[in-house]
Amino acid sequence: MKTLREAHLERPLTRARLPSAVLMTIGGSEKECLTDRMDFYDVRADCWLPMNSQEKTFRVLHGCVFLNGFIYCIGGTDLSNILSSVRKFDLVSHTWQELVPIHKPRKCVCAVALNGCIYAIGGTDGREQKLAERFQPENNRWELIAPMLDFRSDACAATLHGKIYICGGLDNEEPLSSAECYNPKTNEWTMIASMDCGCASARAVVYRDKIYLAGGHINGASLCRVIAYDPLSNQWSTMTPMIYARRHFGMAVLEEQLYVAGGYNNESDLCKMERFDEDSSRWSTVRDMEAPLYGFSFCVVERHFYNASNLPKLTTGFPICP
Repeated sequence: MKTLREAHLERPLTRARLPSAVLMTIGGSEKECLTDRMDFYDVRADCWLPMNSQEKTFRVLHGCVFLNGFIYCIGGTDLSNILSSVRKFDLVSHTWQELVPIHKPRKCVCAVALNGCIYAIGGTDGREQKLAERFQPENNRWELIAPMLDFRSDACAATLHGKIYICGGLDNEEPLSSAECYNPKTNEWTMIASMDCGCASARAVVYRDKIYLAGGHINGASLCRVIAYDPLSNQWSTMTPMIYARRHFGMAVLEEQLYVAGGYNNESDLCKMERFDEDSSRWSTVRDMEAPLYGFSFCVVERHFYNASNLPKLTTGFPICP
């Protein structure tokens, strides 16, 4: 420390501290064309870097989860067909593997991980679905579970306290205000408190023991609203709205802060990213994405699943931003 204090260099520490996890984007639409890009955001250095893959995957409006070192992409569309395929990305070898497909092709499907399993819920193949199914990675098998109480596609889902919560979406092109909860122990869905108004294309995550729901659209108008559901009181509350209205965007929690990125506002695709700190109840902008993206996947990836020998400019897991 004495040496550093006496150093005449403007920045004696030339490298940002490595994060324990990064935010990662997969696929989506860029300027109305499918993209195979995979980028990740280093919160320490506040920069985006590309992730190279030996194979390409093109899909939009798909479900995505990170589980045990793999990224799973489920359903979606390649703009010509609605997909039932499921692909797994290996973060060590940077390769994709084809898995058993879901029971029915669907886009705008919700995907979550819970207790070592992956759930694919709702979506549309031209008609909204109640369908829900569970994937067990160890035997590469999908099994049907109890269907939802409402038909819904383009909804948002999150897991909290061992249960799955799914909110909003569309039924026959009408925005839903209803929300329901799935208990895997009883294989039952139950209705929870409805939102104040319906919306679709929103995103949901667990933040500070609540379900945060942000953005989406109502009758074509993108939203910047943020609301939070408390399962203990079974009530929704209004939170500080985002800076930018957006739908079909990315949303994740990293290091006790809530990040949103990309999506579509009322005019064009966005490359803007912002983060929310509940302690200050304030949104602030961070580094823009490398390209405006819509309908992509967004997840938190833990650093220790990377193989350092496979990535350039690494010390213990992630590339260092210039």
